[in-house]
Amino acid sequence: MERTGDALAALGGDVTVETFPGARHALTDGEVAAVESRLAALLDG
Repeated sequence: MERTGDALAALGGDVTVETFPGARHALTDGEVAAVESRLAALLDG
């Protein structure tokens, strides 16, 4: 999913998510790849 990868790369540094209010988790490369894969599957229908 090239556009998602480009968007994530444009963020620079670590990508983080808020797992619950106030708790942040830096995504690993594997987790980012899993998100990209899932988004691609959803968009491909």
